Amino acid sequence: QLEKAETTRTERLRIWNRYHEALEPLERAGVLRRPTIPRDCSANAHIYYILVENERTRDALIRTLRKDGITTTFHYVPLHTSPGGKRFGRTAGSLSNVEELSSRLVRLPLWRGLRDHDVDAVADSLSRFLTGSSR
Repeated sequence: QLEKAETTRTERLRIWNRYHEALEPLERAGVLRRPTIPRDCSANAHIYYILVENERTRDALIRTLRKDGITTTFHYVPLHTSPGGKRFGRTAGSLSNVEELSSRLVRLPLWRGLRDHDVDAVADSLSRFLTGSSR
């Protein structure tokens, strides 16, 4: 895997960039937020995620995409709300931002071998759902 790391990163970055370009109109329409990369940085293409309006929208979107044959996930449960985090962790103050963002985040498929038409199909399904044409 280490010997193929650069090839893998290059392929994943190609897919990441395709998502980013395809989803720009939806972000301009205000129905999702794409990842933000600071100007002096570059994406590592580890994941591609979107943020939607709320948890209800996120859950309905995941169900709808699954019906379209697209597997997505909500990414993570904030550590402090997990059973182990509740038992062993400590927090100082509110962690409402991480809880709110976690409830809105959807990870899109991103793996080596994903083809352009696969990414386009994900973007099309997202567009249909988020613009209301599939609700």
